[in-house]
Amino acid sequence: MHHDAVIAQAHLGHAVHELLSQSDLSGDALALAARILDVQDTLSEWIGPASSVPPSGCAKPSLESAIHYLVLAADPVANNALAELSRVLVEVNHRGQR
Repeated sequence: MHHDAVIAQAHLGHAVHELLSQSDLSGDALALAARILDVQDTLSEWIGPASSVPPSGCAKPSLESAIHYLVLAADPVANNALAELSRVLVEVNHRGQR
């Protein structure tokens, strides 16, 4: 369902914001944000602009929410996005970023 993907896309925007707000001299947060932006761009081509959701305040819960809504969307485009976002979430968890 497109509505769920629209909500997921909004959560991705928050995750990007949180990653880019971090002080990260290694550039890892920037690289993760770029990967999320690629997924967000793909979703936007499929469903149009994102809706508005309240920010979670941290990248990890925003990614988890986006993944939740993409699972509900149950669409091939959403499934492709899920694969990449799952990898990003593993890296966010590994780095201890919130």
